[in-house]
Amino acid sequence: MAQSGAFQYSLDLNTYKDKPRKFEGYNHLIYYLNTDNAVMVSKPTTTFFNKMVSFSYVFIFYYVIVLIFIAIRNFSRLGKDIDFNFKNKIQLSIIAVLFLSLFLVGGGTIYFSLEQYQKKQHDILSEKIQSVYIELDHLLAYLPNRISPDWKGDDYDNLNQLLISFRCFLFRYQPV
Repeated sequence: MAQSGAFQYSLDLNTYKDKPRKFEGYNHLIYYLNTDNAVMVSKPTTTFFNKMVSFSYVFIFYYVIVLIFIAIRNFSRLGKDIDFNFKNKIQLSIIAVLFLSLFLVGGGTIYFSLEQYQKKQHDILSEKIQSVYIELDHLLAYLPNRISPDWKGDDYDNLNQLLISFRCFLFRYQPV
C-alpha cells in the first residue's frame, strides 16, 4: 500500500464498501482494480469559508471601480460647500469608521488568503518530495551503501538521467 497526504487510510477495503463519497471531511474517489486491490484518491472538502474568501475579491474589485467613478465624477466639487456642523461631523466619523473596517476586513482577507496559499503550496511540495523519496528508495534500496558516479540502471544510462526524470515529475517539465 502506498499512501501520501494527511488522510489515514484503512488497510481493509471492506471499510469503504458502503461509505458515501464524502466522509471524514474529505471527498473520495475509489476505483476497485479487483477484489484485493483498489486506488483511492482523496482531497479535503471545500469549506464555505474557502469559497467566500475567493468571492470577496469580486466585491473589492467592484467597490474600487465604483469608488474611482464617484471620485472622478465629483472631483470638481471636492472641498466646496462643506459646512462642518454637528450633522456633517457625525457623517464624517461614520464614513471614517466604515473605511477603517473596510481596510481591516480587506487586510485580514488578504492575510488569510496568502496564508492559505502558502500552506497549499507547502503541502503540494511535501507530497511531491515524499513521492520522489519513495521512488528513490525503491530504486536504490538494494544497492551498495555508496553509489558510484558511473552507476547505470535498467532504464537509465547514468544517475543524472534518473534525477532529471524526477525533476520532470516535480516541475512538470517536458524535455525537448
